[in-house]
Amino acid sequence: MALLNSGYMMPLIGITQLIPGLMLLTNRFVPLALVLLAPFLVNALAFHLFLEPGGRIVTGVFVGLELYLLLAYRACYRPMLAARAAP
Repeated sequence: MALLNSGYMMPLIGITQLIPGLMLLTNRFVPLALVLLAPFLVNALAFHLFLEPGGRIVTGVFVGLELYLLLAYRACYRPMLAARAAP
């Protein structure tokens, strides 16, 4: 409740979900949009698995779509996941 009452958390979350959503809809910077949305989906999945089981199906669909797109764009993530990166 403290974060909600702070007045900035909900707008921040909304903007950080809206912008990647628009990026996906316009097919621009899709790999970046998927990376930005991943923490929200992990949190939603954990929330619905452990605290509120009512949203498991919808969350599962979104996590499934995220995983599908991550696999489809996996070549874009190879440089980022390199064990040793050169500057």
